Amino acid sequence: MIGPNIKKLRLQHGLTQKNLADKLFVSAQAVSRWENDEVEPSISTILELAKIFGVTADEILNPQDATAQKVEEAQGTVDNGTEKTTPKEELAPSKIEIKVQEHPKVEIKAQEPTKHMLALCEACNSPIYNKNEIVRENGKIICTKCHKERECKKQETIIADAKKRRSRSFVFGILASVVGFIITIAIWNHPLANSTTHTVSILLSLAMFTFVSCCVLNNNFVGELFLRVASWSIKAPGLIFTLDIDGCLWFIAMKILIAVLGFLLGVFMFCLALVLGAIASVFVYPYAIVVNYKRPEDTYF
Repeated sequence: MIGPNIKKLRLQHGLTQKNLADKLFVSAQAVSRWENDEVEPSISTILELAKIFGVTADEILNPQDATAQKVEEAQGTVDNGTEKTTPKEELAPSKIEIKVQEHPKVEIKAQEPTKHMLALCEACNSPIYNKNEIVRENGKIICTKCHKERECKKQETIIADAKKRRSRSFVFGILASVVGFIITIAIWNHPLANSTTHTVSILLSLAMFTFVSCCVLNNNFVGELFLRVASWSIKAPGLIFTLDIDGCLWFIAMKILIAVLGFLLGVFMFCLALVLGAIASVFVYPYAIVVNYKRPEDTYF
């Protein structure tokens, strides 16, 4: 367990987890997981830690053996001028075997390096080791698994909304058609009604159904066409008048006139938008209802 040793060396050098993480170019969560022995750092990271703390890699991996080795070298090593020789009793086979047994992790790490954590998923709090699994969504880091789950839920929501719109289009379309039928009956009873007006009133009743249905389905341009045409208006021009009674009366009269003209123009544009939308919806509705059945995800135009 090297976690407590990393924490001890960090505190000895007066570093916080964030300071140490910045030096190693990792996150503070990664340092915390090392110190809690949840994840072990890689060999390259251990070498960087040794450089930062000014110690050897062995002192980080097994501080007790490194300290014992220093004491043995200080007490029993003989310098003959060319090389250091150690007394034979200190090279007993039992001691050598103990040292080999105390370093199994080092040998395993050399063969199978520990994965290095790159980030932490902010959705499921799972560590991310592969950069290809990192997804940034609305300023947050999440894993590809959570991203796919969110996309699936979003798609399911859109499809469910498309089915609701389909049902509502039938209901509201039928209500609009009933209103058109009532208008048709009223036109037929008019003294000036003829075959042309009868045909127009029947087409109006049908167009009311298709127009309202297309607007509710919202997978076509009919609703946008209606809003664009209905929003057309004129801007009131600037008026110059004198500051006397006649000038003020003229200004008020012109304002009233412009307001009336604007209202009449607004009514005209609304009726024009309704007519254009109704005519276009007769041709667009078959396509819109087929798309709603076959590709409900294309709900929003």
